[in-house]
Amino acid sequence: MEDALHKSVQILIAAACIVVISAGSIWLMDRKQQADTEAAKVEAMFSALERKNEARRKAEADACRADLAAYDNGSIIAFVQRAKGGDMLAEVKKCRDLVNR
Repeated sequence: MEDALHKSVQILIAAACIVVISAGSIWLMDRKQQADTEAAKVEAMFSALERKNEARRKAEADACRADLAAYDNGSIIAFVQRAKGGDMLAEVKKCRDLVNR
């Protein structure tokens, strides 16, 4: 009788272990899925930010090209406005560096 009781307890413990391990596995898979979803969101935001920064850089380069063309034709107004009371020639150099990248 004691052997049957011990065997029943062992079976019950084994079943409990299987349930706990299964529940832990399901929880870990769910956490991984959440992490993957979050990583995909972050990647999408990062890509959008990169595209936005690239568009901003291209727009700035285009504006510099136009201002440099005017500067080369004798108009300094754009660079005076860019300098805002600072060094206009530094702004010209900054634009030339940006365009030549």
